Amino acid sequence: MSLPKLYFSYQGAFGPPTFGHYSAMKAFTDEILKQYDGLYDIHMMFMPTAASGSKPHLEPSQEDRLNILNIFCDKLKAEFTSPNINFHASNLEFELRKAGNMNSSTIFTIEALAESLNYKDGDILILGMGKDNMLQLPYWLRVNEYVTYVKSIYIVDRELSVEEMKNIAKFKVLGQMTDQEFEKILPWSIDAFIINERFNIKDGLKEGKYEKGTDVTQIEIDYKNQLNIELPNIFTLNKKIPATSSSMLRYFIGQYLENNNNENLVRIKNLIFGTKEITLEEENVVKNTIELYKKIFNGNYPVDKNYLSVYNSLVFQKGGKRTYKGKRKSYRKRNTKKKCNKKKNPKNKLSKRNIKF
Repeated sequence: MSLPKLYFSYQGAFGPPTFGHYSAMKAFTDEILKQYDGLYDIHMMFMPTAASGSKPHLEPSQEDRLNILNIFCDKLKAEFTSPNINFHASNLEFELRKAGNMNSSTIFTIEALAESLNYKDGDILILGMGKDNMLQLPYWLRVNEYVTYVKSIYIVDRELSVEEMKNIAKFKVLGQMTDQEFEKILPWSIDAFIINERFNIKDGLKEGKYEKGTDVTQIEIDYKNQLNIELPNIFTLNKKIPATSSSMLRYFIGQYLENNNNENLVRIKNLIFGTKEITLEEENVVKNTIELYKKIFNGNYPVDKNYLSVYNSLVFQKGGKRTYKGKRKSYRKRNTKKKCNKKKNPKNKLSKRNIKF
């Protein structure tokens, strides 16, 4: 009998992809296999954003981003030996945009996945994303509909700066036991009725928009920080991921193009593929990415945001091959001893809501 399918979609711009993205997918895979190996046919997908008004470099870099992500997938396939798992970089959002959908909101990706991947009863969808995306989740288009399709959202954690912490508040979320941190400052202008409904605000604007920069916790007196929508269960990975970023990588590409400094070339390679010796194919990918961004930047290179200091503080992870056949057995054995009252059939516990596609 064939296993039901688990689709894991790692959402992100990946412009360009970095070693941190690779390490995050590795951490996501570790967690997914601990919970679901042997129970599901697992499909781990990088889902790069097609385009963004605030990131004009994404559209001309689509092919380059997919090339790097496909190399990441090959590495992950070699590292994880479970027969129940595969990896690929999806061009779904690119195809949606080509078909005329100019909105890159995640809800359209979710709906397209549900329509195109032949979902059946018992199949589940899990999203993965970075903490910076998760913090803005309450403001996303039709986020109240995610629970119809998505079982859980897995988050790559990172330490927030002092400035970022000033913009964060804890909100009570429907159906969840613990409060959840989200940005309290509007990242863009949003219709007033949407904010009033989602944040359970009674005395706010009745018409028009709340402007970007509005603090939702200050709209009415004695606000109770209640998020009035249900969200999929949010699970934060308890694993340190190298704090690389696409913006840091773009900065060092600009520095290399401006100064032709070999140290910056080494930094670029490390930020994409880590500190291990890279292959000839990976060398060519680095060269092609640099040439692409030479055209994209057109002499207007990114400005310094203390990237050298951040780069020097990075700890690049190294990993070996993982064989989950034996690992899962020991995992079950440990948990049987610790939780003797746990149900024998974990399958029943996996879908608390009846998800249909």
